[in-house]
Amino acid sequence: MTCQIEFEDPNNKMQGEGCSKKLKVDSEFVKYLSTLRRNIQEKSTTPVKGDDRPWHIELTKRSDKDFLVQRSREIQGKIVDVRDLNNYAIMNKKAFVFNTPEVTGYGPTHVTIAFFSNGVPEWIFDILHV
Repeated sequence: MTCQIEFEDPNNKMQGEGCSKKLKVDSEFVKYLSTLRRNIQEKSTTPVKGDDRPWHIELTKRSDKDFLVQRSREIQGKIVDVRDLNNYAIMNKKAFVFNTPEVTGYGPTHVTIAFFSNGVPEWIFDILHV
């Protein structure tokens, strides 16, 4: 299954956006990720963070926020395959993420699906086979 990356407003920096661009809430991509996060929360016996911030993709470092809109335009509309297991990863042993395309001057990007303070559980990739 493929989805398109869509930002709320790829052409302007919105209120609350610093280094990250907010994903469009009603997009198929966000709907899929939201369902996946709910399934993870239901299965997890430890707290799962992620609902504390809107769905977003970090696109800049603190020193180059001026590039936020430019970089969002680079990946706006790109197609991603949410069924491809290679698009998922564990970062820093605590975050379960979906890898999104690279952007010029920043490199690889991702969406955090779930954050586990005590570390990502071993079963996390099994949830993708449901």
